[in-house]
Amino acid sequence: EAAVRFARENKLPGRIFNSYDLGSYIMYHWPEEKVFIDTRLHFRGTEDFQNYIDLMREPEKHWDDLAEQYQIQTVILKHLSRDTDFLVGYLFKHRNWAVVYCDERGIIFLKRAAENLELINKFAPLLDLEGLFDRAERVYRPHWSRRMLGTGEVGSKKYEIGSEKYEL
Repeated sequence: EAAVRFARENKLPGRIFNSYDLGSYIMYHWPEEKVFIDTRLHFRGTEDFQNYIDLMREPEKHWDDLAEQYQIQTVILKHLSRDTDFLVGYLFKHRNWAVVYCDERGIIFLKRAAENLELINKFAPLLDLEGLFDRAERVYRPHWSRRMLGTGEVGSKKYEIGSEKYEL
């Protein structure tokens, strides 16, 4: 995954939160980094996996506490997976998180903290989220950006998430 390579090469900081389907990949390609979750459920037990599922279904209830508890600084997700849609949308609108990498498959958020501002200022302005959303709508899933960002017409540059309005 290009997102994992980007995180590793740029030494993104702190504890990582990753989507379930990226855990084993990170373990193999970035062995010095500890993953949050991976596919080896027989080692972890069902409670950890259920907590992950609860978080992915209702991030507004669970994310802030989890991020604080585990000192999460970097989030790496496969955003074309249905299980990450709600968390991606939640972090996208969250004032404490910034997108520093995004391609057709992966997205990386970095916590807005003093120690991360240099990286955020370096990478966030380089992103072409509008172009990415346009490509994703045409090529991958026509409803992808609407699901990720909340409501909005396909091809529209205006989106709403709850009461917040965004224009790309």
